Amino acid sequence: IATIEKHVSDASLSGKNIISLLTKHIAELFERKVRGAIPPGETMMNKKAKAKLDVAAEDAIRSFGFSPKKTVTIDGLIEGLDCHVDIMLARFEMLLGNVLRGAETKLKGFGTFDSVISAGSIMKMKCVERMMDRLYPRASVWRGENANDVPLDEAVAIGCARYGSSLLGMNLPVEDNNEEEEEEPILVEEEVPLCPIGIGLCLQEGDPAAVVMIENKAPLPALCTKLVDITGISNNCIHLVQINEKGEEKVVGRIENFDSSAKEAEVTAELTVEGKLRVSVNGGPSCTI
Repeated sequence: IATIEKHVSDASLSGKNIISLLTKHIAELFERKVRGAIPPGETMMNKKAKAKLDVAAEDAIRSFGFSPKKTVTIDGLIEGLDCHVDIMLARFEMLLGNVLRGAETKLKGFGTFDSVISAGSIMKMKCVERMMDRLYPRASVWRGENANDVPLDEAVAIGCARYGSSLLGMNLPVEDNNEEEEEEPILVEEEVPLCPIGIGLCLQEGDPAAVVMIENKAPLPALCTKLVDITGISNNCIHLVQINEKGEEKVVGRIENFDSSAKEAEVTAELTVEGKLRVSVNGGPSCTI
């Protein structure tokens, strides 16, 4: 177990404060778009509307790790008005200016390191990566870039769980060999419906599926989220295909209008027991097929 030599905390640099900055920005964009329909500042004073904006802001921050733009859509945000605004990464980086400068000042007081672990969705943003490289040019920075790495947004939670588990292990009483051994748990098998087809993504029209989202015979309901390389797609769209047992493919839908400057897109596919296929991109609204 590692020993904590020094730590520092600052509420102005917390994730809650970062989400609050983006929440206010979304509210301002929304009120500017529906100017005259509600009084200025009314959105942030409404508790239900603010709670919806906080969720949207948190989702947008996760998306900024791989996309320069996020479209926020909230049905019935306040007084029956729908929110549909675009947030640009460049603008968000400007909002973060004071936060990043404050974080850089705090980190400078820690000296040098051999290794640095980045954790949290905010660490995926290029402006934060540049700051870390500037602060620790000689350190090896772990960013969860390999396929088998722990996701950045789960690293802290998993680390705390493992640390807590080790503490519990150290405090467990010594086993008494005279006690009867506990019976092994009984495993109960349960029949579940299986997916009759596979679901994949075709990046080039006419080519076989390059990414398999849901395997054939997978237990239902099935849910899969994958980062897809969209640098080489044709006509700025991805074809959604179903794959039968013989490997034959049939196009059932298309995902269009990707940001031309984006290199990756997060695609989520869910197949329900009823046979409904839901697809969403970059945490946006889902489309049911």
